[in-house]
Amino acid sequence: MEVSYDEALAVCIAHYAERGVEFQPRPPEEVFRIYRNIQKEKEDRKRVVIKEEIVCGMKIRRTELIDDTDPAASQ
Repeated sequence: MEVSYDEALAVCIAHYAERGVEFQPRPPEEVFRIYRNIQKEKEDRKRVVIKEEIVCGMKIRRTELIDDTDPAASQ
């Protein structure tokens, strides 16, 4: 799906604003590159699961990738 420059710019501005950073004006090619990276980051976050467990009285967090090719792993 193609997006317009204005749509890509709006996503970039919102993404940076969530992090408390001002999005500085950039050439259109750069805005589209950043937009694609933001979209990739969002897709990657959908395939990550964080698991917590207690080991020796300490809380341990593990990050695991969900294997898209294995239906049992995604449940």
